[in-house]
Formats: sequence, structure tokens, C-alpha cells
Amino acid sequence: MPVPELREELHRFIKDHPLWDQKDWTLQVTDVLPNGLVELRALMSAADSASVWDLKADAREHLVAYLRANHPHALPRFRVESSSYGAFADSGPGGWPKDPRGARDQRGGQNPA
Repeated sequence: MPVPELREELHRFIKDHPLWDQKDWTLQVTDVLPNGLVELRALMSAADSASVWDLKADAREHLVAYLRANHPHALPRFRVESSSYGAFADSGPGGWPKDPRGARDQRGGQNPA
């Protein structure tokens, strides 16, 4: 995770943002999880709480897009094992469980043949 570069990018983004009041901002590493994920916290000041919320949401979206474009390897990727899909193998229409007797699904309708 290129934290110093992300700090620079955050500052480039907020310095011209109309909601930033030009007072305070920071990007902090708040945790490194056992699985290697790095947790960041971006703080910015604005005129009121609604503006802070909007500014932080805009900054998050910008930083995620920046990482995707410039450092895609820094974003987490989660894999699902194929055995996870085993629970759906015996599903009926729309994912409803099939009736073990085979005549009707759990909603009372006919199972397709």
C-alpha cells in the first residue's frame, strides 16, 4: 500500500474541492489486519457535518478509483472456493430448496421435470 503517495493524492483531490474548508486533513494507517489488509482513515474538515460526510464519501470514491488505476495490486481480492456453491446445487427454481419428495418445491408449486 503506497501510503505516502495516497496522502499526496488525497491532498491534490481535496485542495480544490468546494466542500473542504482548507483547515484540517490527514490520512492515517489505523490498523494492519492479520490477513494483511491495511485499514486507512481519511479525515477532512468542512463547514458542517453534512459537508464532511459528502467530502469524505467523494474522497473515498476518488482514492479507490486512484488505486484501481495506479495500484490495482493494493486492493484486496477475496476468492470463493467452489465448495461454497455446493449448498445451491440442489436448489429449485429461483434458488428455493427442492422438496426431498420431488413432487413440489418448498413454496407449494410443481418442480420442473
